[in-house]
Amino acid sequence: MAVFKDTTITDNGRTLIADALANNKQITFTHMITSSKSYEDSTDVSKLISVDEIKQSVNMTRINQEGTKVRLNAIFTNSAVNTSYKIQTIGLYAKIGTGNEILYSVTRAKEPDTMPATNGINLATVEIDLITEINNSNGATILMNPSSLVTTSSLIMELEKITGLEFGGNI
Repeated sequence: MAVFKDTTITDNGRTLIADALANNKQITFTHMITSSKSYEDSTDVSKLISVDEIKQSVNMTRINQEGTKVRLNAIFTNSAVNTSYKIQTIGLYAKIGTGNEILYSVTRAKEPDTMPATNGINLATVEIDLITEINNSNGATILMNPSSLVTTSSLIMELEKITGLEFGGNI
């Protein structure tokens, strides 16, 4: 399971928050990316406007408001990953209305997960729950579920249980 050292809201992210608060607008979180780029602690990631070495980009699976926090969920799979990589950085993108997407926050790994290359048989997934809150503390918090591996046979067994049918060929 990955361990993350920090999440930093970028300068553009803070500007977006200020615009939303000042003009009574809603922020839309659009997508999350993973990157193999390892940013050093000395790098001021709040100044980033993009992330280098992006490997994957997915839309949010779920977004829930929990009091003053927003929980953002994204699921990354290896279905199109040809070369395995370490998830060193996670980027969250957001916008207001029809405006341009901006890099809202950057999360750096202390102990990264590895996204394996596809083998055409088993699907590997990494599910990320990013919890962000505007408060008086530094940054935001990220919680990441351990990556899980779903085999074809375990998927078929679950589908057989749900449907009451027996698998008899190719899917």
